[in-house]
Order: sequence, then structure tokens, then C-alpha cells
Amino acid sequence: MGLPIARSTVGPRRQGKNQKHLQGCWNFVFVLVMSQRCQAKSGAQFTTNPGRCRHEDPDLHTDYCFNRKLYRTIWADLQGDNMDLGKLGVWYFFDGIDTDQATAAAQRIESMGYGTLWLPETVGKDPLTTASWFLANTKTLNLATGIVNIYNREPGVMLAAQRTLAEQSSGRFALAMGVSHKPLVEGVRGLEYGPPVATMRSYLEKMSASIYNGPAPAETPITLIAALGPKMLELAREQTDGAHPYFTSPEHTAMARDILGQGPKLCVEQKVILETDAGKARELARPVAKIYQRLPNYRNNWLRMGMTEQDIDDLSDRFIDATFAWGNADTIKARVQEHIDAGADHVCVQPVNPNGQFGDLHWDCLEAITG
Repeated sequence: MGLPIARSTVGPRRQGKNQKHLQGCWNFVFVLVMSQRCQAKSGAQFTTNPGRCRHEDPDLHTDYCFNRKLYRTIWADLQGDNMDLGKLGVWYFFDGIDTDQATAAAQRIESMGYGTLWLPETVGKDPLTTASWFLANTKTLNLATGIVNIYNREPGVMLAAQRTLAEQSSGRFALAMGVSHKPLVEGVRGLEYGPPVATMRSYLEKMSASIYNGPAPAETPITLIAALGPKMLELAREQTDGAHPYFTSPEHTAMARDILGQGPKLCVEQKVILETDAGKARELARPVAKIYQRLPNYRNNWLRMGMTEQDIDDLSDRFIDATFAWGNADTIKARVQEHIDAGADHVCVQPVNPNGQFGDLHWDCLEAITG
């Protein structure tokens, strides 16, 4: 008696997807096999990037490298489709909030009409895992990273996570990456920190050269980078969908838009304090600003913004008023509008709670902004 024939338990549509996936896997094997033949025949260094084959003889490349048309089906494109993040979002330290509380908060933010929730990465909960959980527990809210540290993940792993989250959520995930800061990368992670722009450029190139052959999202997800200075903003314009500046001002937003030009997304963060008393608002702001005060990438940008070393060291009133929006709801809304008028596509507000507690969202502030 012969062995029973295994029959598929999935429908024709799913079978088609599986067959497409398997074909893609065989395509990948074909690329690797042909790369070995290429090296054996010519001795040239093989690269899976179609634009970087080192063959001097184009016939060798055509015959022995790989089928270019086939390879484009598994080649990563880091410039995505036109995802709508909404005009307003929320940026907050969800990496330090327990899951039940954080999930309820994300759902409440969604119900208030904010378009996107931004998640940071420091030494707390993993933002990509958290994004996956929030996407599974919300219906319309977009999730974005603000930002993920490129030193923490190999480029191919980052690409796979981005594509997976976008496919799982029907396009509600946006990836924003950054080079972080030398004290965090070397002092906390024990890794070597490279020149920011060159490091990010290399990472983007390796990410785009990575192979991802899982189920593709319906639309290519967007890729943003944390960009403060002119050179990083130029890189954002050239190789990604735009920039995510953090801890800046409307004047910086205008400068960023001028460098990016029209088209690339400009998604800026703005710290907000619902407090009309100037003295109280500034005192609430200073402990938050102190967290970033000694980080060189921020300091350099604040100096470019016209702040003095003394302004930064003292966290002067001038510094606080430039980088925090404080006052009543109308004053905060006016600051958000300043960013939009200066060229921002999206503003994610980070509310500072008057109780001084991180991880405790100031709901009155978030409700006032959307009211």
C-alpha cells in the first residue's frame, strides 16, 4: 500500500501565494548558485547588487551572474508609497510602560483621532515588538519608530522587520531609523560609533542590498531617518522617504524643508506642556531637556539653530521657549501650526506631565490639542 497523498488544506488563493513564495525561494537559490559559478569561472568578486558587479567583461556578467529581471523581484526598495500619517501624532516613552497600560493608552490615542503613534528605542522594551502588538490591538492607528537604533540590528534584519510589520498591518507601519549618539552606542552598547552620515549611508545601502523574500506588503512601506544637520537631511532626500527631526523648532523645520525640497516627508517631534505660567512651564521642561543636554548630536544642532553654549548649559529661558511649546491649548496648537506652515507634513507631540513622571501620559494635554 502506498503512502497517502498529502493534500493542501488551504484555498486556491493561499496556494497561489505559497507557490509564489516558493518560486521566490528558488529564485534566491538560483542567485546564490550562479554567484558560485561566476566566481569559479572568472575569479571576480561577486555581489548580489545588480549595480555593483565588479566584472570588467559585461558578457561574463550577463552569462554567469544572474538574471537581472528575476533578481528585481527580490530586490529591496527603500523608497515607499504615499502612506498617510495624518497631520498629528503622539511621540512617547512607551518602552517603559507595562503592556496592559500601554495597550489601553494606544487605543485611547487612536480614539482621539491622532494619526500615528511614535515609539522610541533606548534600553527599554523593543520598539518593533511593541509596534507589532499595538498594530494587532488597534484598527486605524499607524505605528512609527522614533527612532530605532541602526547599531542594534543588522540591515537585513531591519528590512525583514519593516516588511513583516507592514504586511501584517496592511500598511500601518513606518520605519524611522537613526544613528543614535556616541555615549549610548559606545558607553551603553559597547559598540564602535562611526561618522554619522557615512554610517547611515552605508547602512541604507546594505539594507537596500538585502534580500527579503517573505510575503510582500501591498504597498512598499516608507523609510525615514533621524536627520538634524544639512548633510543628513540631504541623505534623507536622496535615499529615503524623508526625515524625522527631534527636539527642534519651527525655524529648524523651515530649514529642513528647504533642504529636503518638495516631496520627501518631514515628520517633526514637538514637546508640549499644558501650563500657562511661564515659570512653572519652564521648570517642568528643564528635567526633560537635561536628559538630552550632553548628547553631542543634539548640542551641535542647537548651536546651528542659534543657541549659545551658555543657553544649552543653563537650559536658558530662550532655549526652553524655542524647543518646547507651553501655554494653553490655543498656544500649543499655534506652535504645531507653525511647524506645518514651515513645511512639516506631520507633527508628533510629546506631552510633558505636570506631575513630572515619565510613563504617565498627560491626557488633558492630548485632549486639549485635538479639542
